[in-house]
Amino acid sequence: EICLVHELTHFFEIDVDESKIKLPDAKRDLMVDIIIRQQKLIIEYDGSYWHEGKKKKDIDREKTEQLTQLGWRVIRIRLDEQGKITDDDILMTTDEHEETKTVAEHLILKLVELGYLQQSDYGSYRAIDNLIKAEKAEAYIQQLLTAKGSENQQLELFEVAPS
Repeated sequence: EICLVHELTHFFEIDVDESKIKLPDAKRDLMVDIIIRQQKLIIEYDGSYWHEGKKKKDIDREKTEQLTQLGWRVIRIRLDEQGKITDDDILMTTDEHEETKTVAEHLILKLVELGYLQQSDYGSYRAIDNLIKAEKAEAYIQQLLTAKGSENQQLELFEVAPS
């Protein structure tokens, strides 16, 4: 997801840290993978671990319906065996699903089909062999790991501090 959202920053203005959609009259916000606010677009990257089975598909369907009712368009990137929830979903094989560049190409093509990007955007992106924002994504991952390490280190210090 981190690499994918950074690839999308090439085309859209995205806050890579934003992941919550406020639901009216709800106690909790709805967590989503990628928000492209200016286009009222949500991208959900449904891996097999968190999205396998009928019960989880029903939860995903309900979440998609909630977002749609709030005016968002939802594109889910799912494995073939998970099946589509809406016509906007992208189905991929397990091998494709694990390759960020391939996932990004499928998503960009879908965004062209839906009118969010131009065909030339897809053509120029596909002509590049590697991820165009890989360094930014890696730096962001390192930043998250460093922050997580600091939190863990502070927690360890707290746990061993004499009372």
